[in-house]
Amino acid sequence: MTEMNDTPVQIDDCWNQIGVWGKDTNRCKRLETVMHCRNCDIYSTAGKMLLDRSLNQSYIAEWTRSLSENKQTVLTNAVSVIIFRIGNEWYALRTAFFKEVTEIKPIHSIPHIGNNIARGLVNIRGELEICISLGNLFKLTRGEQIKSRGRAVHERLIVVELSAGRFVFPVSEVAGIHHFSEDTIKTPPATIHKNAKSFIHGIIESEDRNIGILDEEKITDTLVNILK
Repeated sequence: MTEMNDTPVQIDDCWNQIGVWGKDTNRCKRLETVMHCRNCDIYSTAGKMLLDRSLNQSYIAEWTRSLSENKQTVLTNAVSVIIFRIGNEWYALRTAFFKEVTEIKPIHSIPHIGNNIARGLVNIRGELEICISLGNLFKLTRGEQIKSRGRAVHERLIVVELSAGRFVFPVSEVAGIHHFSEDTIKTPPATIHKNAKSFIHGIIESEDRNIGILDEEKITDTLVNILK
């Protein structure tokens, strides 16, 4: 996996030891005044240290190549989506809901959540976001690490903001941004994965791939029910 920086940042993750997310019974005395780790200067300083890391050249080159490969002529009545793979299936989400792509990060479990869809919390730029497994939601099998058009691909985290809030979900590969006309959307075929079909409102074709356009409203409604 291509890291954002070759030099790891050493931080004191006390919030995972004696903070609100820690398992030790001996809690941090700072909690008596700050109430929550996110209000503590140690937590915010650690977040700033992660943000201040410089990008290495291989990470920049990877995204430069990915974005340049997906440049297309702007279409009238066009829809912009980000395309990604989960397992062996390809999906697209409108870029209006897309916030960023980042490398895989540790996932911290959420107490009292008894399902395999809400996987836990992930630290994104100093903020803890809920990590959702769309693969488990769609009941897909995990795809193998493969080569895409002659180059290695890597798992990533995609950050999105839906009407119910901001979420993070892991994907097997990000193919980049794609533009298409609404006139090219097709009805999902009967052969599409049956559990994912209810979350898709159409199919587009790109580079010989059938790509399912995700229905953000249906996904949001399902996540709200799961997280109640």
